[in-house]
Amino acid sequence: MVTASYESLFTWWRLSDLTCFPRGISEAFSEHRRGCRIPNLAVEKNLLIYYPWPYYFFFNKDDQALAIRVEVGLRKMVKGWLIDAIFQKYNGEAIHKARLKSHP
Repeated sequence: MVTASYESLFTWWRLSDLTCFPRGISEAFSEHRRGCRIPNLAVEKNLLIYYPWPYYFFFNKDDQALAIRVEVGLRKMVKGWLIDAIFQKYNGEAIHKARLKSHP
């Protein structure tokens, strides 16, 4: 297994013959700005790869009350659309910039 630091990903891209570097919508534009010294690095405008990306919370097995409290809070956030508002706050600009709504 090969591991690398986050910053070395851009050096690795520049020095390799990679043709694809899949990133999340929340990463693509900010990382493109960061890696703008790489001439062939671009955000693809006509292809979107969708894959579910679950988030997990881990709790101490002896603190079941905390796990239940967090689950109840998250369910309330989903029901009250707060999760969507938070998602839009941190990803809305990138979604708009990617013009996802203009594609079928």
